Amino acid sequence: FAARFGGHVKEISDTTFRNFLRPKKSKPIRIGQRLIITNLPIANLPKARQLVIPAGAAFGTGEHPTTAMSLRILEEMTRGLTNGWRLLDLGTGSGILALAGARFGAKEIVALDNDPNAISTARENARRNRVVSVKFFLGDVLAFKPRGKFEIITANLYSELTIAALPLFAPKLADYGLLILSGVMR
Repeated sequence: FAARFGGHVKEISDTTFRNFLRPKKSKPIRIGQRLIITNLPIANLPKARQLVIPAGAAFGTGEHPTTAMSLRILEEMTRGLTNGWRLLDLGTGSGILALAGARFGAKEIVALDNDPNAISTARENARRNRVVSVKFFLGDVLAFKPRGKFEIITANLYSELTIAALPLFAPKLADYGLLILSGVMR
């Protein structure tokens, strides 16, 4: 292998390899007073107050500033809502905003991403957290036509896609609805 590709090869023990694969505990992320995001379950915390998103979930664990900001705004803006509102999550990635919406009282959540791996990861995260109120869809934000109106729309997308999709948001937003846009890096 080394002769063909260069570099050097070092053999490691099975124990070292297993330790490498074992999930590492990361610092939990507190979202307001109602939610903690963690990569491993917290035994003494009710399941309704935590979301377990493994650190290996490549599509968002809540640590990225745009995701953390969106989570905090979502938590703050839903404090006064009665249970039963609807959420549309565009660019769902790991499903973290959709799953947080479920924890904050959304009765119906529609989540979309154009990456099949992201949708697979999001569905697994929903299963892991026993959230059944989310419907995940694979598709293009610009072509997606969800039914009805939503009290909250989250879109953690690249700025160019957000700008292109802006005209599509208004007809889907309920009166006095909330639009949380993120992902804009400049």
